[in-house]
Amino acid sequence: MELQLPDSAREAALDALELYARESLDQPLGRLGVGALLDHVLAVIGPAIYNQAVTDVKVHLLGKLADLDLEVFVDAPGGGLRRGPRR
Repeated sequence: MELQLPDSAREAALDALELYARESLDQPLGRLGVGALLDHVLAVIGPAIYNQAVTDVKVHLLGKLADLDLEVFVDAPGGGLRRGPRR
């Protein structure tokens, strides 16, 4: 799976990398060089960042599902109906 940035995010990343190369590395790369660098960085670390984001969302959603009983179930008068899953 190849990660792709939306055009506006890619342009912002290219601008930031071009500025960083010029000011911090004293190495102006130009738009073509910066584009190649960005593509390489996305290919190398993009999958790890994507996978971490998926894991973070999964943990968040599992937490929400764990709270579902507290949010949805209603106590029946006299305790006549079971609350929550059977054990």
